[in-house]
Amino acid sequence: MKSMKKIALFAAIGILASISLFAQRTVPVNLEHMVKKAGVIVHATVAKTESARDPRTHLLYTQVTLNVKENFFGGSDTIYSFRQYGGSEQGHHFYPEGMVRYKPGDEIVILLYSKSSSGLQSPVGMQQGVFSVSTDTKSNARVVANQLNNRGLFAGMQSSSVLAKKNATTDPGPVQFEEFAQTLRTLVQQLKK
Repeated sequence: MKSMKKIALFAAIGILASISLFAQRTVPVNLEHMVKKAGVIVHATVAKTESARDPRTHLLYTQVTLNVKENFFGGSDTIYSFRQYGGSEQGHHFYPEGMVRYKPGDEIVILLYSKSSSGLQSPVGMQQGVFSVSTDTKSNARVVANQLNNRGLFAGMQSSSVLAKKNATTDPGPVQFEEFAQTLRTLVQQLKK
């Protein structure tokens, strides 16, 4: 009987976590909001990912290890690791809808919430808080974009001095990397005192 109660408890925790994560995913947030809510902001390359099951909660998670290129706030200057809800182990797979999955070699800028009481972290705004760094094929410039193609990223921001040069409040699309990085540095200075 105790094992049935445990299973029901873990199922309820999983459902509540999925609902919470789904709700976060559906709320559009701008960069200013993401910086305010972030506990860690880093530019990094994904070194490795490993899935496992938490021995205490029995929830699947993925351990993501990053080689840090720049620590904007709260992270490490060399390596940063975090556990994200969802993963696969021994043939069991569970990845919440909208949760970002990482591959070794990916270059990203990520804004993470602070660790939860269970030691898990997730990107602020789900897929909105993970920016892929790539090279634009036309201009050969380094650019960043999240999975929403930066839609709404600068909308409603109070600090107009940090907006990207392009009309990013209404025109989604990649933003030049260095301009984005400088915007993050400025927002961290203004909002994380």
